[in-house]
Amino acid sequence: MALILHLGAHKTATTHLQKSLQLAVETLAEAGIYYAGPDLLRTDLCPLVDGVGAKGPQGHAKAQRASAVLHQAQADFPHLLVSDENLLGGTNRMGLFDRKGRIYPLAAPRLQRIIALTGAKDVTVALSVRDPASFMVSAFSLQITRGHELDIRDYLCGRDVAALSWSELAERLLGVEGSRGWCSGATRITALCGRRSSRGF
Repeated sequence: MALILHLGAHKTATTHLQKSLQLAVETLAEAGIYYAGPDLLRTDLCPLVDGVGAKGPQGHAKAQRASAVLHQAQADFPHLLVSDENLLGGTNRMGLFDRKGRIYPLAAPRLQRIIALTGAKDVTVALSVRDPASFMVSAFSLQITRGHELDIRDYLCGRDVAALSWSELAERLLGVEGSRGWCSGATRITALCGRRSSRGF
């Protein structure tokens, strides 16, 4: 079974893509592709998003429920397409960066967990990125709408937006055993080969 895992990132038109895929779900199924998006992955039926990040007995139970659904999909379809930006992590100030300034610091262990839960052997990771400055403004705006932030200076915690490195994130994701991938930016598609990206981004 081949797994295509679209991880976002946040604020890169992920919702538009997911809605388009959902509208085409029957066509995808006819082509042998099972699509699992936020409408499924954020429910109690298949709580993959919560199961990947949660700990303890409750988190384990959610992970196992999601794993059961996805394993059944593997039995019925040759390809599995999973899309949810929250699988990378969140956009809250402590979840988006660590003290070293790395974006989505828990992305690699979360990816490793997803691969283990699906049991996939052939995994392609897809990641869309955008200009770091506009990305941070958009992520901050999302936190404002949720009532979590008021001042972008507090949100950034002194971090330099210009130092944000999508390629560093890609390197970590590609360092997870079994993963390969591609990344689309605003103006180009960059193929990621082996454990190093063919071009920086």
